[in-house]
Amino acid sequence: MGGPGGPGGPGAAPVAAWPIDIPARVSYAGAMSHHQHQAGRGHPADAAAPSLLRMSVATRLLVAAAVAAVLWIATLWVIR
Repeated sequence: MGGPGGPGGPGAAPVAAWPIDIPARVSYAGAMSHHQHQAGRGHPADAAAPSLLRMSVATRLLVAAAVAAVLWIATLWVIR
C-alpha cells in the first residue's frame, strides 16, 4: 500500500497533480446548433412525460390491479 504509516503515510510515493488546464473563460457558443424562432416566440413547450401522478384515480387503480394480477400469475406459475 503506502509506506510504514499506511496509505499516504511518510513512506508513500508523492501524488502528482492532475495535468489539466482549464481556460479562464469557457465558451459554450458552439455547443448547440444555431436556430431561430418566430418573432416573439421562444422554444415550444415539451410534451409532458408519462407520470402516475397525472393519471386519473381509476387509471391508477387499473394499473395496480394489472400489476397485481401479473405478479399472482407469475407466483402461481412458479409454485406449480
